[in-house]
Amino acid sequence: HEPGSLRVLYTYGLRIVGGSRMHMVISMELLSRGLGNRVRVLGGDTDSMKVSCDNDVSDDMLAKALEPIADASKAAIDSTMRRIRRNWPDKASSLKGIGSFDIENRGEHYPWHIELWNKCRVSWDGERAHVTCAGLRRPIGETNIETVITSLINAGYPVQDVLQEAIGYNVFVESSVSHALEKHQPKATDMFDETVVDSCGYYARHVTSHQSPALYPVGRWLGETLKFTNAASVSYLRRKYGREVDTATRFVGTDGKRVWVKRDGDNGIETIMECDI
Repeated sequence: HEPGSLRVLYTYGLRIVGGSRMHMVISMELLSRGLGNRVRVLGGDTDSMKVSCDNDVSDDMLAKALEPIADASKAAIDSTMRRIRRNWPDKASSLKGIGSFDIENRGEHYPWHIELWNKCRVSWDGERAHVTCAGLRRPIGETNIETVITSLINAGYPVQDVLQEAIGYNVFVESSVSHALEKHQPKATDMFDETVVDSCGYYARHVTSHQSPALYPVGRWLGETLKFTNAASVSYLRRKYGREVDTATRFVGTDGKRVWVKRDGDNGIETIMECDI
């Protein structure tokens, strides 16, 4: 941001993110101390961990191992909130659950789990997909990436094929699935000076006007190999393990009734997977 437009001081943001990372590191160490190699942390994000457990590891055992950080977090919150809770009890939040973990999946192991890159991972629980991917929204009640994967697998497409095609390298998730919006915030001096054709393509008129703020729908690229880090990862997989990494351009979309994955191949863009929602 330019000076004068800051919403949160940089030092505060740095401390919040740094504290979240430290919280995760401590939690991983507690799992290792409490359960050893019976629990393996596969990945995670700022506020979550994906964990593989031996069959005899229960939810209660996981909660017990993580109890020290839950207690320490509650004690820290109680200390810092003491004055506010005393003086304004009707406005003070309990902040219940902050610093502790909700254990999902209830002890049932996912038959499929794939780590794709730093900020993307997918699991299949036998009935539906669970996706964690930075920058990819999953609004409840809307067709999103989880809907696409779930629908295609339940339609009979092999799990591994769907996961690799729908959320692999160089996948463009169309706005109908990504629900992403791009903001255009022009300067007061920015002008629009172009010829505009109507929606039917018949009538053209030259428009000169000041630009206006706008929000417009956009798609999202996943694992775009034009970015150095993704290209380096693909190169490493090929060089180190001899894997043939698929980097063909794919498109994931929906019309509200059907979902599809399309591939850019030798014969142009072809639909390779499609089904009703």
